[in-house]
Amino acid sequence: MKSFIILLISGLVLSACTLGGTPNTSNTGSNDSVIQKQDKTESIAKEGDRVSVDYVGKLEDGTIFDASIESEAKKSSNFSAGRTYEPLPLTLEEGGGTITGFWKGIVGMKIGETKKVTIAPKDGYGEAWTDNGESTVEKKIFADTLVRTIKKSETLDVIKMEVAREVLEKEGNLPKVGDVLTNERGVKATVDAIDEKNVSLSIDNANNPFSGKKLVKGTKIEFEDGNIGTITAVGKDDITLSIKNTANPFAGKKLEVGLEGMYQETQKVKITKIEADTVTISIQSKNSNKLAGQTLVFDITLKDIK
Repeated sequence: MKSFIILLISGLVLSACTLGGTPNTSNTGSNDSVIQKQDKTESIAKEGDRVSVDYVGKLEDGTIFDASIESEAKKSSNFSAGRTYEPLPLTLEEGGGTITGFWKGIVGMKIGETKKVTIAPKDGYGEAWTDNGESTVEKKIFADTLVRTIKKSETLDVIKMEVAREVLEKEGNLPKVGDVLTNERGVKATVDAIDEKNVSLSIDNANNPFSGKKLVKGTKIEFEDGNIGTITAVGKDDITLSIKNTANPFAGKKLEVGLEGMYQETQKVKITKIEADTVTISIQSKNSNKLAGQTLVFDITLKDIK
C-alpha cells in the first residue's frame, strides 16, 4: 500500500570519495589526550589547511572498521584488496572530505603527532533513529481489514496521460516525440504526441501489483508494503478489494494514546492524539548508515600540511 507509506513519512567510513565510500555528515567531534609525539616541528594544522593523515577507525569495543594503513585495514572485515592504502588528503573545513568530528580533531595537531579522537553518535553519523515529527492520518488506515476501490485504468501496464506543455517547459526544454522521460522514482514515460497545449504520454506501469493478474472476483493482489488484497467486486470502471492490513503497526491492538508500533522495521510510530476520525502519530525513521548510533574512536597521525 503505497499510500500508507506516504502517510507515515511527512552518510562504514568517512566519505563517498574517501575512506571507502560512505556519505559525509556535518558534525563536531571531541578530542582525547595526545598518545604520541613523533616530530618536534612547530607546523600546526589550522582550520582551512589542506593536510594528509593516516588513521585507524575503531568502534568502542576496539573493532577496526576502517584504516588508511594496510596492515591495520587487514584486521577489518571491510578490507579491500583493490584499494590503495595511503594517507588521506582532506581540507580542514566543512565539506573538506570527512565528517566534522574527524577534521576538527586534527585542528591544532603538529606534523608527526598522533592523537586519539572520540566522536559520539550525534557528532559522527547520527543517532540510530531520526525524529520526523508528528503526522495526523485517517483512523481507518489502522483497521485490520481495509476496503479499497481502484479504477481499472490504474491497473493497466501502460497508462495514457496528458500533461500541460507549460508544466514540462517549466522543468526544462520541451521533449520531442519519442523521448523517454524518467521521474525521481524511476518511472518511465514515452512522449507520444505534442500539440499546442498538451503532451501525450504513455507511462510504463508494468511493475504495478495488478500486472498479469485477472481482474475477477477472488484474485489476490500483493502490494508493495506486503499487504494482500482480494478482489471482492468488479464493476464497469473500477474494482473493489478487501485487504488484510498486515502492514498496520498497531495490528490487533486497541488504538490509544501512547501505543507504539513498528512499520516495516524502518519506522517507529507512537500515537500522541486520537480524535473522532483521525490519529496523530510521532514518527522516527531508522538511520541506514551502518555507523549510525555508534561512538567512534580514531587514532589519527598528521603526516603533512600542504
